[in-house]
Amino acid sequence: MTAMDRAIPFVGDADGTAAETGSSLARWRVVASYLWRHRRHPDLDAPTRFTELVQRRKLTDRSPRQSQFLDKLGVKAMVSARLGTEWIIPTLWHGQALPASLPFDVPAILKARHGCNQYAVLCDVPSAREWRRLQRTAARWQRRLYGIWLDEWAYRGVPRGLIAEPLLGGALPLPVDYKIYVFGGTATHVQVHLDRGGRHRWILHDRGWRQLVACADRPPAPASLAAMLEAAEALARDTAFLRVDFYEVDGKPRFGEFCLYPGSGFDPFAADWIDLELGRLWLRAMQDRSGLGTS
Repeated sequence: MTAMDRAIPFVGDADGTAAETGSSLARWRVVASYLWRHRRHPDLDAPTRFTELVQRRKLTDRSPRQSQFLDKLGVKAMVSARLGTEWIIPTLWHGQALPASLPFDVPAILKARHGCNQYAVLCDVPSAREWRRLQRTAARWQRRLYGIWLDEWAYRGVPRGLIAEPLLGGALPLPVDYKIYVFGGTATHVQVHLDRGGRHRWILHDRGWRQLVACADRPPAPASLAAMLEAAEALARDTAFLRVDFYEVDGKPRFGEFCLYPGSGFDPFAADWIDLELGRLWLRAMQDRSGLGTS
């Protein structure tokens, strides 16, 4: 057994069953990628940072609930049951492959059911040539098992497929994305993503809408912020950490998706102390819940 093998103990998953540890190759990839991105080795034996805990989750947590969280189509029933149908973005169409002609109305957004950053925006009816190109792109999404290169295990259990939804707001740019961090059932931070189709950037706030690190962008709080925070807590109440994403359209909130691995644990925060503070919240939630929630 190598030192790296010893660094990842055998742990139980969220449902109390035994979880397999990641392979030696997976651990090597995680350590190498973390070192490259953060310029330091991750402490996987006694993690204290949020980014280190994301790596631990990838390597050790094998709860089947995690794949359910990441299924963009299947998760809608769970969210609707907890929050109500008004929170759900309607599904215009879903399937395994795009048919010969456009099967849904536009404007719309087409997404892979089983991955992230695999989407196409259709503001108008595409030409025959554009549709064939999109068919090839969507087929490529289906051939790839998402998350393997980042060792994001839970994506393996999500059925491959495609899903089309109305384009929120009816036109570009894409709507502002509000990503709420929930630790032990308490929403603590809101990450705002701006200009996702262009000069993408994000700002982290506390739940009172104070920027953790001041920057030039000063986006206003959404009108439905209180409702979003309450909804995020309802959806993540039985987990130690979960990020819950929302949009706001005409002052009304809409559920977007869940995230288990923000930035895959490789994106640095605006200040180092944030990584430590979020790690402290995650560890405390794990201890308070005594293994009852998703680690």
